[in-house]
Amino acid sequence: MLNTKTLKTLGNEWVKGDYHRIYFDVADFYPEFHELSKTQQSKLTAVKLWFDVNTGKFVYKSFDNVDASVEMAIDAIRSAATDPEPEPKIAVPQPVETAQPPVAPEYAAKFDEARASGEAVLLHYHMEDCDDETEDCDQDSVETYALPNGTIKTERSHSW
Repeated sequence: MLNTKTLKTLGNEWVKGDYHRIYFDVADFYPEFHELSKTQQSKLTAVKLWFDVNTGKFVYKSFDNVDASVEMAIDAIRSAATDPEPEPKIAVPQPVETAQPPVAPEYAAKFDEARASGEAVLLHYHMEDCDDETEDCDQDSVETYALPNGTIKTERSHSW
């Protein structure tokens, strides 16, 4: 059985209204994180991973296909926070629809700003390896925006 007290020591607790979550940095629990490419590291650090104390389930949001990597981090967290009793089966987390605004407080404010201004607001910016072999560039600029309608938009631009 997962020990909530131990989970709190492994992550950052957040309580607001009916929400009670413990957020985790995937990089802290992913085996051999520092041996990954900078691109993979960037993708994993962009993942929002939390344990919902009310439902007893892990949930995550990701803009890239890193499901298997996040599952490995969740397994590591479960191992670290499991009481010696037999562990009950916990449902495998499902990615949350990206049309919903991220729940982290710093992202909620960005979505509020986008709604109020009617303009896209930058959530996240990073550089990663070019994803188009036909282009003559090494790095792409990747920008993720909060839109006024509550959805997320990611733009990729080649840099020459």
